Amino acid sequence: MNSGDLRNLITIQYPEVTPDGHGGETIEWKDFAKDVPAGINCAASWRLYINDTTISKSNTLFMIRYLPGIKMKMRIIYNREIYILDGTPLDPNERHVWLHINTYTLEEPVNG
Repeated sequence: MNSGDLRNLITIQYPEVTPDGHGGETIEWKDFAKDVPAGINCAASWRLYINDTTISKSNTLFMIRYLPGIKMKMRIIYNREIYILDGTPLDPNERHVWLHINTYTLEEPVNG
């Protein structure tokens, strides 16, 4: 991968969980890193039909320069879409040069 392939800017967020005072919790998403240059590859996309419900899922691979501290509970915002991390980011050959971040998105189920 060349640095010229990093044409897209993403934001990486982490969840901040606080008690809501009623025995539950609220989650507020905070920026971990903003305007991170990234390369993006759509890996797969499919639809699942169960009874009268359609569920759509797509997998996307984000490639960024090595950035320590990214954890599986984080998410990526790109083009006003939310991408959920699908496993721990991969550090190819453990050289701390690039990170490959597998993600997925789910569309709301549609009846009918």
